[in-house]
Amino acid sequence: MNRGNSNVVAMIMWGLSIFFSILSGLLFFLLRRHDPYVHAQAKESLNWGITLFLVVLLISFFEIRILFTLLGAVHLCFCLLGVVSSLQGKPYQVPISLRFIK
Repeated sequence: MNRGNSNVVAMIMWGLSIFFSILSGLLFFLLRRHDPYVHAQAKESLNWGITLFLVVLLISFFEIRILFTLLGAVHLCFCLLGVVSSLQGKPYQVPISLRFIK
């Protein structure tokens, strides 16, 4: 697979992560193992999705509503940064993600 196609696939994965955070990363992680760039970006997206899910559970427990808005904005920014860097062919790493999958 050529590098340009890998960039587009990784960009689509990050774009889908905006709406389907864990599912998008998991789907591409399992289905695109033969492409090292997409696989690495899928791991990153999956780690961010799991981190996001845990933070949402924590915020729900304490019922702090303003943090949902802030978290949504942060999620959107990180996913859009992933889209842009994937289109450029650069690996993107979310700065505050927990590394569950190495």
